[in-house]
Amino acid sequence: MADPQQYIKFMSDIIDSGTWAGLSSGAKTLYPVLLKFSDQNFKQVWPSTSTLLKLTGFKTKKSVIDAKKDLIDKGLIQTKSGSGHSNSIYYFTFNYPGSKITPRWDNSIHPRGAETHTAGGDGNRPQGDETGHPNHINITITNTQIQKDPEKEKKKKMDSSSDFEKLIDDYGEEIYSYAYAIAKSKDLHNNIAYMRGICKKKTEELSKSTKNKQVSNNRVSWSSFLEWTEKKLTASSSNLLKELEVEITGNKLLIFGQVSGFLEQVIQRYFLDNSDIPLEVEFESMPKKNRVFS
Repeated sequence: MADPQQYIKFMSDIIDSGTWAGLSSGAKTLYPVLLKFSDQNFKQVWPSTSTLLKLTGFKTKKSVIDAKKDLIDKGLIQTKSGSGHSNSIYYFTFNYPGSKITPRWDNSIHPRGAETHTAGGDGNRPQGDETGHPNHINITITNTQIQKDPEKEKKKKMDSSSDFEKLIDDYGEEIYSYAYAIAKSKDLHNNIAYMRGICKKKTEELSKSTKNKQVSNNRVSWSSFLEWTEKKLTASSSNLLKELEVEITGNKLLIFGQVSGFLEQVIQRYFLDNSDIPLEVEFESMPKKNRVFS
């Protein structure tokens, strides 16, 4: 029998819905590479950026970030940024127009919205005389504008790419993506000075927030999770979770009982996003008596 790890699970509905056709080439390259690390239940994955660069063939971190952003915008993944000691976590979602696949994550967790792209230029054409033929002045201006030194243009592009790479190295992927989204909305995403200003301001805000934040060692409780499920999940799913037995040992949350792959992802996602001290969630099929985490 063939090794099942030789195959990647890919939902054909992504193609049938037209979502795949709308992806950038970078997103189409990154998506199957991310799927390679997951399983048949589309569990979350956390490959490093260096690994993604190696497997996708991308040359820069910016290429990974742009491809990741496109997948997020199209509803195929969501991410949780890592720290200096941990990788970003990628969650597979199917929250795109016309999707027939479940589960779909709640939009309120990570709002998704495609950016609006506008055509470059103002569409103005050189003015001519009444016969419609351009006059001599306009011809001269046009010729001057298109006469560019190829070597200078090549060097300019290389310098620009290097500047953006340094921006990612200096401030990290999360802050860079935040700055890019703001600059993109103002059509200033190619302005390195503007981007750096946003990154610097955001870093100062985060630093100030960290200094003013009181140190907390509280963890979210299982009971608070159950209250959350009553609002976010179906009644049947919420009731099923209430029947589970749970136990906490150190930084590990043990859950005893049978749950679907979808509910496993919901539980892991909740405790990753809401706990001050991240808990490692493990599932055991055999229930044990009198084990309750509250």
